[in-house]
Amino acid sequence: MNFRKGIEPGDEGFQIAPMIDVVFIILVFFVTIAAMEENEKEIEIKPPRSASSAPIRRRTYEIVVNVKQDGTIIVNRNAWDLPTLRSRLKMLSSSGEIDSSVMIRADALTLHQNVVNVIDACMDADISRFSFITVEAQDEADR
Repeated sequence: MNFRKGIEPGDEGFQIAPMIDVVFIILVFFVTIAAMEENEKEIEIKPPRSASSAPIRRRTYEIVVNVKQDGTIIVNRNAWDLPTLRSRLKMLSSSGEIDSSVMIRADALTLHQNVVNVIDACMDADISRFSFITVEAQDEADR
């Protein structure tokens, strides 16, 4: 039995359905990433201004730790106390699967001690790669 009797070999043409699937998956990926990044920006924190600030390049497994003016620590829109932050960072660091780093996004008016507490939590968890988020100074009055 020849089931391919009426089919002639030749050019199959351009298949649009797989192309639409790929474009849709890419769109979902970028919308998800943009929504995750927007979560961090919605927290009411005004980072300090710096003349030497540069655009940030986020790593894949980078944790953004927000420190509000009153010292409240927020990660992924959840308020954490210092022992919780320390234990979660240790758990992440001890997994060994990823090389983690922390971005500290502190309010310009928070006490220096609050930022040092976050740095100590990072060091206790053996995370030595951390950075600070600043915004670019716009004029001489901001410096």
